[in-house]
Amino acid sequence: MIWVIHFIVVHILLLISINIKNKKFFIVSTFIYSLFTFGQRWMTGEDFPGYLLYYIIGFKGPEFGYFSLQDFFADRNLYFGLLIFLIYFITLFNNYKFISKTTANTTLLIYLYMFVELYFMQMSQIRQFIAVSFFINAYFYFYHKNMIKGVIYILISITFHFSVLLVIPLLFIKFKLSKKFVFYTLLTFVLLPLINIKFFINIIGIDMYSNYIESVYDTGLSIFHYFRYYLILSIAILFVYKLRGSITSKTDQMMIYGMLFYILFYGLSFNYAPVLRISYYFKIFEITFIVYYINNLYLNSYKFIKSLVIAVFLIFYLAIAYIDPYNITRYDFEPLKLYQDKSYMELRWEIEKFYYE
Repeated sequence: MIWVIHFIVVHILLLISINIKNKKFFIVSTFIYSLFTFGQRWMTGEDFPGYLLYYIIGFKGPEFGYFSLQDFFADRNLYFGLLIFLIYFITLFNNYKFISKTTANTTLLIYLYMFVELYFMQMSQIRQFIAVSFFINAYFYFYHKNMIKGVIYILISITFHFSVLLVIPLLFIKFKLSKKFVFYTLLTFVLLPLINIKFFINIIGIDMYSNYIESVYDTGLSIFHYFRYYLILSIAILFVYKLRGSITSKTDQMMIYGMLFYILFYGLSFNYAPVLRISYYFKIFEITFIVYYINNLYLNSYKFIKSLVIAVFLIFYLAIAYIDPYNITRYDFEPLKLYQDKSYMELRWEIEKFYYE
């Protein structure tokens, strides 16, 4: 039901925005709607009960940014949903902040954002995605020579999820790119799902991900991901092939590199799913790249390509709603309150119920 409601509400807000001819209305209203609806959720998101368990048993991990916040709320017996609301607010705010800085076509970008996988993933893997939201803004600042802000955002990101350390070196790859080089690089990415990345992880010795080898997480990706990967790759190849002008500005470089890194890690994850988590740091570029360049292509019909892009991502939305990999279907709205009014045993029972019902 939540999938239908979400679809309807977003389109109602879009229609109002179009009728009153106020693009800012759509941006602000979708932010408020998201915060109200998904900021006040309970037992929604695959990892939600796991974080609730951390909260009630006082588990402490190495990422002191998140666990210091957790301790602050838990020590005062504050409602766990307040912590979820705060984390979601920061994540959402950072994502909107990045989106607003990357393109003039913010309405289309926000519209796509409301239906892509990223929007729903951040309700499950809350620690990594608040880290991602800080990283993408750091990425922007590094490309636009605001190093102080970039470093601050990176440091904050690390305090929420150490996996960001793996992608920090990519911030310094800024070689000038040509359309020809990018085009042929993307063509080689067709072969990425065939590469056994586990072999290289073992050689390099990346403990953060080599520990997953031969565990329950050592799996490949589903057939849906093959379809999705090659469709996104095809769109990227088409856009680069039809791109007007050269890749010159800082934002051009940022978009192209972000898109390349995303598709690279996505492609390498097919034989070893944990690598997919690295691609999340660049996942937003699957839509920002498209929207940024959609008006700058040698194509006869802007409306046609725009409609095609929207149709593709709405199909992805339907697939996510059907598969529900992040456990959003069981969405439960619970208004914010100040204190935790459920006992330890009641919360443990809800956690058990979530996993075994």
